[in-house]
Amino acid sequence: MKKFLVSALLLFASAAGWGQLVGGPIFGCTGSPSTGTGWTSATSVNATQVLSNNPLGSAILVTLDQGTTITGGAISFLANPGDGNFVTVPAYSVVDPTTAPFATISLPYTLVASTNKQFLVLVSGYVSVELKLTTAITGTATVTPYTVNYCGPTPGVIYQASNANLNASVTFPSAQLVQQNPITGSASATSVCLLTANTTAASCKASAGNVYGFSIYNPNASLCVMQVFNTSSITLGTTQELLDIPVLPTGGNNYAYIFPVNFSADIYVASTTAAHGATTCTTGMLVNLFYE
Repeated sequence: MKKFLVSALLLFASAAGWGQLVGGPIFGCTGSPSTGTGWTSATSVNATQVLSNNPLGSAILVTLDQGTTITGGAISFLANPGDGNFVTVPAYSVVDPTTAPFATISLPYTLVASTNKQFLVLVSGYVSVELKLTTAITGTATVTPYTVNYCGPTPGVIYQASNANLNASVTFPSAQLVQQNPITGSASATSVCLLTANTTAASCKASAGNVYGFSIYNPNASLCVMQVFNTSSITLGTTQELLDIPVLPTGGNNYAYIFPVNFSADIYVASTTAAHGATTCTTGMLVNLFYE
């Protein structure tokens, strides 16, 4: 049991510090486990025990040491949000720390003989967390909880197993970077679309692909805009472009994307006097488009 807890704490690197929780067991971010009360078949249904009062970190790591002769029984987790009333912890707040991504654990959890089961319970501002026996234990074994504070940052994972559309509203601290992967598989750009005098819509790739960047020169004495289309069927000024890239008079515009822009159909470009414009530039622009 102790060997497991040491391994678990290496997995969830704890911050330095310790604490004595008033009204509860002594444990903190040093990795010292708190041993709870062992439950047996003599334990009444709906019995509860405190796992953590005023938890120090963002979550608690709970291990249930389940004996060899259990034939029935189930548990759940309760939490006090601060008003003194204990409510069942929502399913998304109890995850399996031994899986990737952290899979949620259905509650109530049915006890399993000869198993050390780990739960990472996200405290979400709760002032107290309890363990509840929801179904009576049958058999002669004992079930004992061990609890450790997890004081590292709570991992945030958005995971979807299928290709169906995913709609999510996510709030991040301002300092965090959100990265988006291209829709199709991508590697380093392998091709260059070179157009020495581009005006009307011209093909760079007649199929789906990724654009990694561009280098454009405008020889005209007025602004030109390179329109980039995700289709081969184009009427300038009518067909909606995917990108409008302005280039100053007798100037250039060079850019490399951190993550490539995906095109699901075709990659076509045209040089016009305005964004979404129908009039082509007097003199064609020099275009280098890097794609794969």
